[in-house]
Amino acid sequence: MPHGKTIDVQFNNRNQAIRKEGRKLASFLGILARTPSIMPLNIDDWRCYDKEEKNKLLKIVRVRIYYS
Repeated sequence: MPHGKTIDVQFNNRNQAIRKEGRKLASFLGILARTPSIMPLNIDDWRCYDKEEKNKLLKIVRVRIYYS
């Protein structure tokens, strides 16, 4: 996805991303998950992960994705 472009992702009644934009979201999250400098792989329990670090990850996603 070009830098600065966002997509509008819609969700069904089970909060699952749907349509072509949902697939783009899944692909984008997969890229983040494979980038150790952004998303560490050594976390045993994400509930115990630093809240500020989780907010940084969420901000990365929100900058690129618009949820509706």
